[in-house]
Amino acid sequence: MRNRKFWRGVRFYFTCLTLVFTAAFSLAESKKEPVDWVDTRIGGVSHLLVPCKQTLQLPNSMMRSNPEKFDAAAIVLEGLPFFTHAHRWGSPLRFNVYCGERKDNWFIDNEKSTPYSYDVVLTDSNINVSYAVGEKAALYSLDFSKSSNLPKILEFSSKESIGDVSLKGDSLEFSYAIGRVKAYVRAEFSVLPEKIENAEKKILLIFGPENNLCMRYAVSFISFEKARMSLKEINGFDMAALRKKGREAWNKALSIVKINMADSVQKTVFYTSFWRTFERPANFDEHGEYFNFYKGAPEKSLEGKYFYTDDWSWDTYRTSHPLRALLMPDTERLCLESILRYASAHPNGWLPKFVSVNREYPAMNGNHIYASFLDAHLKGVKGLNLENLMKHAIKTVSEKTLLADTDGPAGELSKFYTERGFVPAISKPEEENCPEVASGRFRRQSVSVSTALAYDDWCIGRIAQIQGDAENADKFLARGRNYKKLFDTDSKFFLPKDSNGKFIKLSPAELRGEKGEGRNLYYTENNAYVYRFDAEHAMGELLEMFGGRKALEKALDETFSATVKTVKYVYFAGLPDHTAIVGGYSMSNEPAFRIPYLYNLAGAPWKTQRMLRHLMDTFFRDDIMGIPGDEDGGAMCAFVVFTQLGFYPVNIGFPYYEFGTPFLEDVEVSFENGHKLRILAKGASSENKYVKSIKIDGKIWPHYWISHEMLTNAKLLEFEMSPVPCMNAYDSEPAPYMLNSD
Repeated sequence: MRNRKFWRGVRFYFTCLTLVFTAAFSLAESKKEPVDWVDTRIGGVSHLLVPCKQTLQLPNSMMRSNPEKFDAAAIVLEGLPFFTHAHRWGSPLRFNVYCGERKDNWFIDNEKSTPYSYDVVLTDSNINVSYAVGEKAALYSLDFSKSSNLPKILEFSSKESIGDVSLKGDSLEFSYAIGRVKAYVRAEFSVLPEKIENAEKKILLIFGPENNLCMRYAVSFISFEKARMSLKEINGFDMAALRKKGREAWNKALSIVKINMADSVQKTVFYTSFWRTFERPANFDEHGEYFNFYKGAPEKSLEGKYFYTDDWSWDTYRTSHPLRALLMPDTERLCLESILRYASAHPNGWLPKFVSVNREYPAMNGNHIYASFLDAHLKGVKGLNLENLMKHAIKTVSEKTLLADTDGPAGELSKFYTERGFVPAISKPEEENCPEVASGRFRRQSVSVSTALAYDDWCIGRIAQIQGDAENADKFLARGRNYKKLFDTDSKFFLPKDSNGKFIKLSPAELRGEKGEGRNLYYTENNAYVYRFDAEHAMGELLEMFGGRKALEKALDETFSATVKTVKYVYFAGLPDHTAIVGGYSMSNEPAFRIPYLYNLAGAPWKTQRMLRHLMDTFFRDDIMGIPGDEDGGAMCAFVVFTQLGFYPVNIGFPYYEFGTPFLEDVEVSFENGHKLRILAKGASSENKYVKSIKIDGKIWPHYWISHEMLTNAKLLEFEMSPVPCMNAYDSEPAPYMLNSD
């Protein structure tokens, strides 16, 4: 009896202890703010391509930097954070600090990173580094107390050149080259340097036996004077104050979406993804001016304080632009108007598609910035200059090459497309003899270029229609139907045609991208399955071309089950962008994002819900490999944000969203106009992934789609979830907006 009482007491004690720890943990979790859920290491090791950087930046701000290292798993550092002028490329200027011996790679320990701060120990010299960013300036605090008594050295080294060096008292100014553009640096120190050594590509600042040294700095593309003005953002060398300011800025931005639930995994994935959508484009306004690289001179900023750049429209038109149009429409207006500013300064008046602060990158196919303008206008973004857009759009599509990954005037293949409605294909890359085609691995991409151009033409036609320009509306809407010319009714794939208009038939292995030249010769970065549905402006017509909803469902099933038959290293050598594959589908590349949602159109929305949960649980996780492909400035992570909320803009250029499956049980979304939408999905989980019903403001909503206007005016969106597929959750009719592309 005594033993029984004893063990009852032990059990009671441990039960109470467990409850105490659980309560303490829950209290700690409840005190976490949105920025605390961001894990900057997620996606820091790529499945194959470019890993996500540990970007340090305030929301959409000019001062961006990241630790210079191979990826987030690296234990050596090639350079401390300084300034990243363009997404992904890192800094052409490296900043390092050391005592005594100089090294190219420094072993690191105790690395801690937030969106606004960075701490690391350089173990070779026992230097403790603390860093924080403002909007246009940044601050270092360097602790040498555990290092040697050797002189302390700060090093700036350039890949190109350093010039205009001036050291006066506690201030250093110098410039460095980024191609044909200059960057101007102003740095100020808490301690006077004893000596400076200056070479063509390197500056060494030598300090005495100080234990603590601080450096604040700013970078300008206009002048040293602008850098001095930016540096006033930081008062003194107060690291705590700057970090507090950064934390507040991120909490304000991320609190647009407030999540009320206990699932830490989903909250971490969501807020980390949402955080990455604020990386690009960045506001490069410098106190009322921005540097226009086309003119090589500064110009007045929009409204005296905005100019957004570093936007890659092939990626971002699908997700990042629509997310801003939904949550931050005024910012989206400024982003788009900034593109028009560049077009006005372009020597030929052409619209850029991959633009940064120092150059335009002639990358990818089409120019989908037209789609972003159209989509934003239809979703109520005010103040867009569509008349100016049309002027530049007509010049761009009439004069500029229409091919992928290249720049310059239109050549013979562009003229062929204009006359015939498709880009002709060749059978083998060694047969290429057209100078208009980009060299190397890029090739013609004849199918995906053709379907992209048809979509762009349709977008221009719709904008002309809105503007009352009947002539251009008729012309470009007709060209928007060119996608039909490459649809093979036998195979139900978009296939290449030669210059005589004859289909080049592909084997099943070639359709999967395993062999042959169906990779970048015919399709961009993906196989034929991803481009099988590439007519987002005409899905009603494409549905008919497939043969109806059951036929479309079958085609989607084939896409997700078309398993690659060869070993991965051979497959990915030819299609390195096509990672994270499920059958013939690639979760790692933007053209594929909308495909799981097409089961809605096919009349099988439960398959949309199943696939989304499978894809998200598999590839978007709260670990170092939790992003499956190139995270192109928010494009991939914006897909995650939409999908976790439970809806997605499946077809850009239509003011509608389609429902998937929600991942968050209780969310409040704050729109820019002050309106709030609460989204409830009680019990949503990997098992409870099927939608049983939807209510909007207490009333049953029977459709798998919802208009932008209705969504942004609703107060409550409720999902009823189920562990089994619900075949009758929605009505049986296709979304009406998909059935009329004109």
